[in-house]
Amino acid sequence: MHARPPLSDLRRRQLLAGLALPLLGARPARAQPDTWPPVPMAYAQAANADFVEPLLDLLGHAARLRWERSRLPARRVLALAEQGLALAFGLGPTPQRLGQLAFSKPVFYGQLMLISRREQPLSPRSVEDLRGRRVCVTRDASYGQELDAALGPVLRPEPTAGDLATRLRMLQGGRCDATLLTHRNDNLQQVEQRLLASGFTPEAFHIAPQPLARDPVCIAVAQQSPLRPYLDRIDQALALKRDAIRQLIER
Repeated sequence: MHARPPLSDLRRRQLLAGLALPLLGARPARAQPDTWPPVPMAYAQAANADFVEPLLDLLGHAARLRWERSRLPARRVLALAEQGLALAFGLGPTPQRLGQLAFSKPVFYGQLMLISRREQPLSPRSVEDLRGRRVCVTRDASYGQELDAALGPVLRPEPTAGDLATRLRMLQGGRCDATLLTHRNDNLQQVEQRLLASGFTPEAFHIAPQPLARDPVCIAVAQQSPLRPYLDRIDQALALKRDAIRQLIER
């Protein structure tokens, strides 16, 4: 019987953090060669898995990396990235994060869509137009530098740890005046499909026709993490597969 090689410190910490658990609620990834290095990749439960999963497939194959995927609460995704235990998909380079995290080139630019009740529609032209409004947001999520700075001084945040369905229930119940949803493009029909997939009738809501903001969506990890060099391979994959990524974004 051969003894197993000792675990690296990074791998031991990953196991303690629960990153060996299978990804819940995601479809199986495409087969990947065993010779490709395994790399832990986490993304938020609130993200649209039907878009994120094929996008990660595309990037993994182009970068020749074998993702060990975890779909977790936003707070935990950020914590794993800050601890250097996993790459985190879906983070933006805010001033607070730039001092600690390294970022890939933008994978795409998220369109921040505002959703309100049909009987009280909101179509703001700027964040200032929403002054004093209660907005349901995902706890510990970032909505870009301008929106993050406005939560509190301009907007009245109603945080929740839940997904889009939870925020829509809060909106319908009158706990907030609007909620925010980051989508891969500004196609309103696709946004309506996400509402429908969350179990809600799109006709009950008003989606502001213009995005409230447009912010980069990146992959990030702690600057001193052993996983940091993989960001360079991801950047190369992004350049190689830009047309294919555009097709995913538009479909």
